[in-house]
Amino acid sequence: AEVRRQDTISVICAVSRNAIGQGIAWEFLQTRWEEIHRRYSSLSFELGTLLKCVVGGFAGASSFRLDIVKRFFSGRDVGAAAQALEQILEEAHGNAAFLERNERELGSWLRAQIRHKTRRHSQQ
Repeated sequence: AEVRRQDTISVICAVSRNAIGQGIAWEFLQTRWEEIHRRYSSLSFELGTLLKCVVGGFAGASSFRLDIVKRFFSGRDVGAAAQALEQILEEAHGNAAFLERNERELGSWLRAQIRHKTRRHSQQ
């Protein structure tokens, strides 16, 4: 069945809200980009919302994954959502850089928290 134009972005955003759906939404966006661009390029808010849902979900992604996103959009017209895409990619890049710099310390801290909670739970 055809999804109404005004509901398309909501549906894609809903799909992208979990790790598995994120990949599905990204693949859908890539394979249907021409149609999405045609339908929403003049509507900066709607297209910006879609990009924030799908691409913004990569905020904690590795630099490698972000490079894939950048390559996909390189040379592609994103219409009035260009500024939104730039902001999303800048934020995601900053988050990826932070994670890469602090991965070891964050991992150690998370493991310590899990051990602490596990011990506390087993003592009850």
